[in-house]
Amino acid sequence: MKLLLCLDKYFEIALISAGIAMMVIVMTAQITMSVFFSTFLSWSEELCRHIFVCITFLGISLSIKENIAIKFDVIMEYLSERAKLILSIVSYVVMLIFFIIMIRPSIILAERMGHTAATTLPYSLSLIYWVIVFSIILSIIRLIQLSCVVVASLRRFSELSGGDE
Repeated sequence: MKLLLCLDKYFEIALISAGIAMMVIVMTAQITMSVFFSTFLSWSEELCRHIFVCITFLGISLSIKENIAIKFDVIMEYLSERAKLILSIVSYVVMLIFFIIMIRPSIILAERMGHTAATTLPYSLSLIYWVIVFSIILSIIRLIQLSCVVVASLRRFSELSGGDE
């Protein structure tokens, strides 16, 4: 159970941190090779570009998990707590519908890219596209988790206020 809680709390952060560390190491090696040895690593830029794409899509699920995704912050300041919770649920449902719609085309694209090799690296570009599919599924999971929390808060709010609102 502790492992699941740890994964729930740190999964995206760990992957994103590892990706950033890999980018720093690879680019440092590239600069070192260029400055001190007058040569270069032909694959470093492509690898960093692929890592950056993966980090970006993992960042979507992290922003949802941390509840810092784009919202109606200006509007929210003028609403009651109950209205804020309801508007949050509506925005989560809209995002959930979007991600559900995006799964199928993402899977199709990932499958089509299976025969396309990276230019300078020994793997297929489908790997990058499968990371996008994984990130979409992770975003859906995070949206469901967040929606459950907001619905529970809405229920507690209704119970505390007597359900009059």
